[in-house]
Amino acid sequence: MGGEKYGARLPQLISSLLLLFVYLCLTTPVAAKSDRDHSDSSPSLSKWNFRPIDSHLLDTGSPQPTKLVDGRSFKSDSQAATIVDCNHELAISAPSIPNNSLGIASVATPLFLTAKLFFAKATFSFSITSPGRHWLRLYFYPIPHPEYNLTEAIFTVQTNKFILLHDFQVPDSNALVFKEYLINIPQEEASNTFSVTINPKQNGFAFLNAIELVSAPDTLISDNATVAFPVGGQFSGLSNYALEVVHRLNVGGPLIAPINDTLSRTWLPDNGFWT
Repeated sequence: MGGEKYGARLPQLISSLLLLFVYLCLTTPVAAKSDRDHSDSSPSLSKWNFRPIDSHLLDTGSPQPTKLVDGRSFKSDSQAATIVDCNHELAISAPSIPNNSLGIASVATPLFLTAKLFFAKATFSFSITSPGRHWLRLYFYPIPHPEYNLTEAIFTVQTNKFILLHDFQVPDSNALVFKEYLINIPQEEASNTFSVTINPKQNGFAFLNAIELVSAPDTLISDNATVAFPVGGQFSGLSNYALEVVHRLNVGGPLIAPINDTLSRTWLPDNGFWT
């Protein structure tokens, strides 16, 4: 369960509320733009041209920078050497990945072709220029390796305050896994560094294909919400939690790739979600 605070699970009501709240708030692509909307000259579009002040994009295990078709460039291992701290690691790669149905993969395929194995605790330390909400995005694909079976890797991923993944594992050798969180980084944390730690289970190892930490608009999610039960009840303080994106759907519409969304989000069509 994402968003655990130092291992303490949220109460069931709050947990359900957060999942529903995130789902509802992220199902209308108000910031989506067409391919022709790349110019800043249009006054009617300028309010959607959000420019993240903090933008840390790392393609772990890659010997050179990786540029995606949406124009984003991910740093190589050598460029990110000052960000990552681990005393036992190994970079691996794959020539290709299997066909799959994960919507993010068509854009992010190059990020899944390399990975880094961590045989000890690995800490990513990011400098924060602008406090507030940030996207944290994690990419996992168990690349085949003659010596290490990545489907057997079990590990924990946590930030300064939250345990995002506990005893996490990717048992399917063909799975491309994308995890996305919206996290508020307050001023007191921003004045130092924001850390993401990957900790393998004892005598094991962890792996990661890529990681993003990018500023998001503070107005994207309200800090208050109406709860489902009791009727009319209120909950405040959503910014105190890590919100995990479960599904982001473009209801009645097609796939929207990050190149057509000012916040680099992927919107899946709603086919297959109706019952």
